Amino acid sequence: MTTPYIIFSRKNCTAIRSCILQNYGYIRYEFPFINALAVEVPDEKIPNIRAHKRVAMIARDGSVSKLPLAPGHTESVDIKSIRQIIHGPKESADTNENLKAKNQNKKTAFMLSKPKAQSLPFTENQGFGTTIAIIDTGVAPHYDLIKPYNRIIAFKDFVNDRTEPYDDDGHGTHVAGIAAGNGYAVGQLNVIVDVFDYYTSCTNITTSDDGSEIASDEEFYELMRESMFAFSTAGAGGSYIYHAKSVSTEIADVQAVRPAVVKKVTLDLYTKGGVKYAFWGGDTIDLSSLAVYAKGSSTAASADTDYTVTYENGLLQVAIAADGALASASQIDVSLTFDGAGHVDIYVLMNDGTIATTEIKNAVLAACNESKVRPLADYVSVKDPGLVSYNIDFTYYVPTDTTLSGAAIQEAVDAAVEEYIAWQSGKLGRDINPDKLRDLLFHTGVKRIVLRSPAYKVLEGGKNNAAPQIAKLGTKTIVNGGYEDE
Repeated sequence: MTTPYIIFSRKNCTAIRSCILQNYGYIRYEFPFINALAVEVPDEKIPNIRAHKRVAMIARDGSVSKLPLAPGHTESVDIKSIRQIIHGPKESADTNENLKAKNQNKKTAFMLSKPKAQSLPFTENQGFGTTIAIIDTGVAPHYDLIKPYNRIIAFKDFVNDRTEPYDDDGHGTHVAGIAAGNGYAVGQLNVIVDVFDYYTSCTNITTSDDGSEIASDEEFYELMRESMFAFSTAGAGGSYIYHAKSVSTEIADVQAVRPAVVKKVTLDLYTKGGVKYAFWGGDTIDLSSLAVYAKGSSTAASADTDYTVTYENGLLQVAIAADGALASASQIDVSLTFDGAGHVDIYVLMNDGTIATTEIKNAVLAACNESKVRPLADYVSVKDPGLVSYNIDFTYYVPTDTTLSGAAIQEAVDAAVEEYIAWQSGKLGRDINPDKLRDLLFHTGVKRIVLRSPAYKVLEGGKNNAAPQIAKLGTKTIVNGGYEDE
């Protein structure tokens, strides 16, 4: 069985045209301005066409009937007829004559209500009694069409069945503006146009001039979501992520971390009232990480025995015990961790689950170090995430009553393992999760799995000033345990 479809291409229709013909499709006509083809294709061949990398969207073609002419007219239709086509028949006592009488005082047939008294950019002989139906890419509620009143009286979406007017290309709005624009001069409208509250999808319709492959719709949508952070002037983490991802579509994930900074400093001791003191100020210090050493020693002194510490108002005070391990010292070494404000570490993960090459890291650093991107006080570095190794080791068993061959199940098991490996390394900080592997394996037709590794392990995701980690496969051992009864 063949069904009419509208197939939209990511670029021109050349590549998908041959794909349609190879799948026994018939091309009825072409929409070059929106890169789409109207076709008839066997239903069982649609998955083959949908898998083509240049196919952006497939929608069922709608059947459109001719608009009925109003009684006594040969070249025009009234608003009621249009509404019947778009919204279906509606019981009404109005005749065409009644409708005509109701509209006789209106400036134009586009009006649904009489406008307020104001100076209009058109006169009686410019559009009076005329309704225009435009079959195109849609119509957006542009101010040129809705001011001083809304002249979009009806809308029908034959592609996505949306009810609110929209235009995903711009051509239909352009045509509508030529036919029914308000005629306002440039600058006469100075109010920002309202935007939609939300978007159901985002499609990349522009051609990449340089770089790698065109971003997928999902990648492009995520980049659009992150772009709002790019307007920040305060060095938001999301801004660094957006500019880093903009370097290449081969970048899968980015994390921007303000790290904790560890310092080891030497402090002089001062004697006051028979007690030796050392001081450090100006940093936000994590007291739980502080350690004190004798000058040149690698052995830490004992807190609350050899020394005591207080930290108030940005000042660290170390008091040395009179009879402790540091009693004879004139200097001490202090190891401390403090908030590294101004430091930003950027971690990059590629689509294949690998860390970034030197070329990519240099490009990311250049993009994030731009004077219009980086706040003056920030110091930016691009670093490699931590690698956490894991192994895959399991035995699978096949039910005796399976209709699949052993070779087919083995092939499916191998494919599931490869899918898990790609998923596991597809995001910074993704925990090593054996349940994901189990889920993929049980969809292959196996009966039972004895999973020896990996074990569940939590990875750092870039929060709490910690460097993010990614999982990296070590060894892989897959054993076929044979057949088992239920």
